[in-house]
Amino acid sequence: MTRGGDVARKQTALQEIFEYLGSWVAQRSAQPGNDLISRILEIKVDDRPINHQEVLSECALVLFGGLDTVAGTMGFIAWFLATHPEHRRKLVAEPALIPSAIEELLRRFSIPTVGRKLTQDVTLDGVTMKAGDYVQLTTCFHGLDERAWPNPLEVNFDRPMSEHLAFGKGVHKCPGANLARSELRVFLEEWLKRIPDFRLQPGESAVTAPGSVIGMLRLPLEWD
Repeated sequence: MTRGGDVARKQTALQEIFEYLGSWVAQRSAQPGNDLISRILEIKVDDRPINHQEVLSECALVLFGGLDTVAGTMGFIAWFLATHPEHRRKLVAEPALIPSAIEELLRRFSIPTVGRKLTQDVTLDGVTMKAGDYVQLTTCFHGLDERAWPNPLEVNFDRPMSEHLAFGKGVHKCPGANLARSELRVFLEEWLKRIPDFRLQPGESAVTAPGSVIGMLRLPLEWD
């Protein structure tokens, strides 16, 4: 759905995913359990039960949230450590730095793109946008803003960390942020214990992709 190439293929994939989720929603509606879909079916929206379309949307949200974003972030982290051996060796020697290193890498390589609808006219750098227009912006730009982060292109595992926007903020903050952090921490802890020295294959390069979530399509690594 995120890498389909054209709108028609993405829409077809989206429809197939909603049909797949619909079959599970029907099962859990008939036979509730202790699973997440059963819990979603119990949600109240103000003073009414959640409706079928809202259930599907919530199920789709938790399905997508755990797939492309974490996998893409792992790809960018692995690429950075493969091409910056001094940072990699620091984490191997000091694994206690991994949690703070993850925050710094999330700041530097934030991959979601968010869309918003303008509530009023605004002019930015000579470009006028109207109320009702839709805009998209990758959250990585916040992590690269020199007004908020000194030397923002530099990855510094000792950087004092304030709040980045890799997981959004306020009512839009990702509800799976803590799970994503845990997955990234386990990934680095287990990988670096087993494969402390790795690199890009000579003559090869990573292949990335834009989109609603910036992706790592190909990462040819090698190790001894």
